[in-house]
Amino acid sequence: MVDAKALWFGIPTTEIAQERYTRLLSEPVHPKVENQQLGTEIPQRDNEDLQQQCFGLSGKLFQFSEMRKKEDPRNTPGWKPGNPFSSDPESRRRAQEQKNYDDETWTQYRRQYEGELWTLLDALEQRGHCNPKERKEIENELVIFWRPPAERIERVAARLDALGKRL
Repeated sequence: MVDAKALWFGIPTTEIAQERYTRLLSEPVHPKVENQQLGTEIPQRDNEDLQQQCFGLSGKLFQFSEMRKKEDPRNTPGWKPGNPFSSDPESRRRAQEQKNYDDETWTQYRRQYEGELWTLLDALEQRGHCNPKERKEIENELVIFWRPPAERIERVAARLDALGKRL
């Protein structure tokens, strides 16, 4: 049985978490990305070009993360977490506000950066600069549900920056 509260908050139940984890480990599936054809041939790039790509995307992700943190309702002085199942309408409103913010953050991230991230990871892996374990760790940063979206995106940016420094 699926726990409605857990799903609303984005916290997977054991069954859902196990399914996601199994799928994550077994399938190298890319998410559907608008305006980008995945699976196309990746042009050969030299290390300097890949390094610049890593630093460039990392910088954009850090900037995006900082911008979204400033708009995060959780960072408002006096903010209290809401509960969507509370009898208090103010608590329900705060919970909905937080959910809307998180959804908007992910929508913007997917539109602006997701395709570029997957393409860059493909190129890094194809050239032997990122092994499958490292790639999986980067992908896992995006699915850690107990962190705010901006923090997860910032952690991906830091990993890209570290990869760029290794090149």
